Amino acid sequence: MGSRNHYPGIDESTVNLIRYKAKQLCRQPGFCYEDQPDIEQELMLELVRHLHDYDPFKASLRTFASEIVQQKIANLIETQLARKRDPRAVSGSLNELVQVEEDGHPEERWTTVDIDEYLQSTGTTNRSREERLDLKIDIERAMGNLPEDLRRLCEFFSEKNITEVSRELNIARSTLYTAVNKIRKLFENAGLKIYL
Repeated sequence: MGSRNHYPGIDESTVNLIRYKAKQLCRQPGFCYEDQPDIEQELMLELVRHLHDYDPFKASLRTFASEIVQQKIANLIETQLARKRDPRAVSGSLNELVQVEEDGHPEERWTTVDIDEYLQSTGTTNRSREERLDLKIDIERAMGNLPEDLRRLCEFFSEKNITEVSRELNIARSTLYTAVNKIRKLFENAGLKIYL
């Protein structure tokens, strides 16, 4: 479910930059996938507010936009962290005993935490348990159809970033990026584009 926001009059590379940065931010704790359209709009609004400061003799529009967007993202993260420091927020040990039912025995707080709710509220995931299970099945099926070398790389990428894989396997990163593009194309053909 990508963003449906439209920005007439703004060049496509700038729109793509803002969409990419909003998507990245949605993966951070405190943000979720559903925030993406709103974050895009905030980033675009910030850029539009500063467009009168743009000087093409000092930098390209992409560089200028990137700086404005990065500063706004830093502000959004700072605001989110300030909310987490709110003294009204509930804190305590997950091992603390709490009374769950009026006539029942006290239980440790961790037993009352809904893992799906926790993952979504912390921004660790934006998918329900069922969606995550469906995704796992779809990915395993798609990986099963990959050639052996690409399947092996997928397994490495599930635990390591491209630099670590490059070092461990002694393969140039450019070669790995080519393989990643092949994997991406095969996953798209398997109907997994929504997850990429």
